[in-house]
Amino acid sequence: MTSGQSEVGIGSRQFEGGNVSRQSEGGNGSEQSEGAPRQKIFVLFDDDGRPVGDKAAEYSSHLGEYSRAHASITHHRWKDDEYDLSGTTKEKVMAKANEYWRKYKSSTLRKVYDKYRTDEERKRHCPNSIRKEDWEKFVDNESTEEAKARRVNGKRSRDVAVRIKEIAANTPSSTMLDMDHDPVAQVMGRDTKGCYHGLGSGVSRKGFEASALAKNQLKIQKDITSALTGEVHDLKLVVGELQKDVAMMKSGQGSNAAFSPGSSSS
Repeated sequence: MTSGQSEVGIGSRQFEGGNVSRQSEGGNGSEQSEGAPRQKIFVLFDDDGRPVGDKAAEYSSHLGEYSRAHASITHHRWKDDEYDLSGTTKEKVMAKANEYWRKYKSSTLRKVYDKYRTDEERKRHCPNSIRKEDWEKFVDNESTEEAKARRVNGKRSRDVAVRIKEIAANTPSSTMLDMDHDPVAQVMGRDTKGCYHGLGSGVSRKGFEASALAKNQLKIQKDITSALTGEVHDLKLVVGELQKDVAMMKSGQGSNAAFSPGSSSS
């Protein structure tokens, strides 16, 4: 299932050997000390670019921390800000960081925003982890008509998610249907371009379908390799047993030669 391995730094903003650095100031957290040693973990990604394996949760946790600490809440859109990030998994890393950043704004911070009725009250109750000037800008952004429209659309999307879950719960067999008829398609319609709803951000329907043949061939090759590896392992065990038998036979012949009648001095 896994198709790639990426080096991810912990304790510093480093992914795939490239330093993550913002070109504008305004982070929301404290910086890592310069002298702290950089520890590394290796993260496996599946064929669709999603982190898997025993380090996936740790990777996601650190990525969420970095996106909250170093991406300013004053930006309207993630793509409006430039980042210096090298490596083959840049697109996937940034897409996931964007997801955490948006959740932080739409969940944690907006709960504080919604507690108060006026912008004046909201600005007076700045969260401890946020700089006051950033919070005031965030309040101004969230009070625009465009932001209000986004929240309405977000509520619709959440309602859609509830309907999808209800269909899957009431008709379990529907989850086995193809992508044009499964619960997601029944509620949201067929996927056409961009994000493929069944796999989340960064995976388009076109890319998913185009890679299907290559993934199948890769799976076949992995199965063949796995079978050969098993056979080689079995042969090694057999050879090991034979070597033990040969060693015992040689040991026995040596003992017989030492005490054979022909070698007696009598």
